[in-house]
Amino acid sequence: MSLFTYAKGFNEELFIADHREFYKQVHGIDLDPTGLKFPTATAGLGWGVWTPKGITSQRAYEMGLTVFGGKCWKWTGDSLDTAIKHNNRTAEVGQYVVLTAASVEPPTDFAIGLTANDTKTQKLAGLTFTERFLLGQWYHWKSGGQHLDVQGITRCDGSRFSDGSVPSVGFSSCTGKVGVDWYGVVGPYDCIRPRQAVWV
Repeated sequence: MSLFTYAKGFNEELFIADHREFYKQVHGIDLDPTGLKFPTATAGLGWGVWTPKGITSQRAYEMGLTVFGGKCWKWTGDSLDTAIKHNNRTAEVGQYVVLTAASVEPPTDFAIGLTANDTKTQKLAGLTFTERFLLGQWYHWKSGGQHLDVQGITRCDGSRFSDGSVPSVGFSSCTGKVGVDWYGVVGPYDCIRPRQAVWV
């Protein structure tokens, strides 16, 4: 199965057309690429996440409920906008794009064996929760119903809860749901890894 990379490098025009179609078909959102900035294409980063202006953590989760047929779960009954206290990037003032690896499971070549504290200290940028949840929706649409993180779990190092712990996203084949959980900042886990983020 193709992983839907846009080119050996990164094809901005194809990315824009693809994501405009996704947001229009799935969410009824007309995206305007005017002024959209792209980071310099980096080897190994064949996917991107386009976060529209105003999309917050909770809004991304609610959009996922639509895409995944209501089959989402989160560990807290609070709004994720309340639970998640910090994001390295937000779309509060405008849309933006990050590049990340074209990988169904969280890559083993980025920040492997490093804790969330380590990535923060070393300033290694990982996807935020919002970015990961939007990426999963795009992939589900693009692949005809498949999920990311079936065997592993993405640790969203670009976001933090109030106690410093980190949101995580994975798909459970047992429940058939995309789950949002949390992990501490100290222990590294083989199957729980961040996804790299590169942005302007």
